[in-house]
Amino acid sequence: MQKSKAKDLIFNRIAVLPTLPQIVHKIITLVEEEDTSAKELGALIANDQAITTRLLKVANSAYYGFMLQIETLQKAVVVLGYEEVKSLAMGIAVFHSLRQTNQKAGLDPEQFWLHSLGSALIGQDISRRFHADSPGAAFTASLLHDVGKLVISSALPEEYGGVFTLAQSQNTDLSDAEREVLGFDHTEAGVWVCEKWKLPPVLTVPIHCHHRVLESTKELLRMTAIVHSADSLCNKSLIGHSGADAHKPVQEAALSVLRIDDEGFQRLLEPLSEHKTKAFALLHSLH
Repeated sequence: MQKSKAKDLIFNRIAVLPTLPQIVHKIITLVEEEDTSAKELGALIANDQAITTRLLKVANSAYYGFMLQIETLQKAVVVLGYEEVKSLAMGIAVFHSLRQTNQKAGLDPEQFWLHSLGSALIGQDISRRFHADSPGAAFTASLLHDVGKLVISSALPEEYGGVFTLAQSQNTDLSDAEREVLGFDHTEAGVWVCEKWKLPPVLTVPIHCHHRVLESTKELLRMTAIVHSADSLCNKSLIGHSGADAHKPVQEAALSVLRIDDEGFQRLLEPLSEHKTKAFALLHSLH
């Protein structure tokens, strides 16, 4: 298929994607503002009953294992912490905005979202451990890093099936196979989705460059390194599956940008099983 025709089909599919709810854009703004209070966050989330209900369901899930029932947003903020509630609210809002996207061509919905949630949790953890950037923004960018795959699999199911076949037969990276078959990859398609949703650069740039860290802008190089590292570590720990079988190790450039030495890298590996457990618990609670 010609690249121009494939792009036209992708743009047609993006055009009919649901717009993100206004509350998602407001949460994104809060994620970027370090001085936002827990009270402001609680008041915002309370305006959306669906997100409130699901957030309380997650807070009371087996993963957290609290002895007492968490019945209100205010209590959730106190018990879980501001950053945790902010990230959970963002994850819930994005998941339910995209879950109806028709996923075909080998993308198993549950496995895809497990990978996305696992990457988000790992990205948040990297940010917290190394004080690189906002944990909330790292969570969101990592959650959305493969959004382009959803659109491609929906708009070009037959062609994307050929991409998976090529990647598996040659044991090559999925992005390389995408460019060979389609003329572009899922990171480019992800940017087109971000443009549709009017997402800020702190999310768009890492989504675009998470396989090519050094192509990021200087201002968002660390965030891009976080998203790349989260994706790679999620693949390493087999949290879900986003359609690629050939998994490359974390790029040395990313570790250098984040100033993670061998000892620091080993520390990142320690909680991976915990992230896997939490990703399963979150996905179960989100349905």
